[in-house]
Amino acid sequence: MIMRNGIVYPAFILLFICAGCGGKTAAYPYSYHPVKASGYYRCMEEFDDRAATIPFSLPPEDEGRQPYAGTISHHLLVLPVIGQWFFELRRLRCIDTFIIISPGHFRQGNRPISLSSLPWRAGEAVVRVKTAYVEKIRKDLRIREDRDAMHFEHGIGALIPCLHRYFPEAEIVPIVLDETRRSMKEIGILEESIVDIMKTDPGAFLLISIDFSHGAGITTTMERDKKNEAYLRSLESEKIFHVYADNIGGLSILEKTVRSHGPADCVFLYHTDSYRFSGKQPENITSYFFTYYFRNA
Repeated sequence: MIMRNGIVYPAFILLFICAGCGGKTAAYPYSYHPVKASGYYRCMEEFDDRAATIPFSLPPEDEGRQPYAGTISHHLLVLPVIGQWFFELRRLRCIDTFIIISPGHFRQGNRPISLSSLPWRAGEAVVRVKTAYVEKIRKDLRIREDRDAMHFEHGIGALIPCLHRYFPEAEIVPIVLDETRRSMKEIGILEESIVDIMKTDPGAFLLISIDFSHGAGITTTMERDKKNEAYLRSLESEKIFHVYADNIGGLSILEKTVRSHGPADCVFLYHTDSYRFSGKQPENITSYFFTYYFRNA
C-alpha cells in the first residue's frame, strides 16, 4: 500500500495512475543535432569562392536586388547546386537568420509542426539557432519543443554544410512539418508568426527545403514539373493542389510570406532532376527547382 496526496493506493494502481498521467520521456541524448559529416567535407573540398560550378541563370536585371525567400533541394545528389545556390545568395545579400521549413521525412515528431532550439553540427561546422524566434513561434503555436523530430532530418541537415560555408555567422530557425498529419489551422498560425518575423527583421530569409516530383519516369516527371513551375511562378492558392512535392505545407507558408511583401518576382536559377543530373534510374526520378523571390521592381 502506498499513500499519495493523502490517499492510500495499492502499488499497482499507483503505477497505472502515473502511466495515465504521462511519465517522463527520455531526454534527447545530444547537445546539438548531428549532421552526417560527409556533406560538410564534400562542401569544403568541392566549392571555391572564385569559380561558379553550376550555370545558374540569374538575369542581369536582378543583379543588385535582394531576394528574401527561395526554394532549395535537400537531396545530396545535387550538393553542387545547393552550394551554388548559397554562393549566389551570399553574392546578392547578407543574411542573419534563415527560417528553414523542412518536411519531416521519418515521422519522428509528436505533432504536425516541430521545433528545436539546439544547434546543428556537421564536421567542424556548428550553426546556432535563433532561440528568440523559436520561442516566439512555439508560444504562438502553444506547443513544446520536439528535438527528436529533428534527429538526422536531412531536409535541414543537408543544407547545414553549405549554409555555414557561405553564411558562417548566420543563425537558423529550423521547423519540421509532418505532411501526413498536416494541420492547416496550425500552418495558418505558423504563417502569421513567420510573416511577423519577416516584417520586423530585414536580415531574415525564408528558405523552403523541398524536392518535387518523386518516383516517376521521364514523361510523367516533365508533365508534373510544368504544373510545379506554374505554381512557383504565380503562387496562386488554387494551383497548389496540382503541385507534386514533399513539402506542400512549406509552399503554403512561402505563398503567405510572399504575398505579405507585395508583388513578387520568382527567378528560376536552376531546374533539373535526378536522372538528368546523374544519368541513373530513369524510372525513379526526383525533380528540383532552385529559386529566389524578389520584391517586384
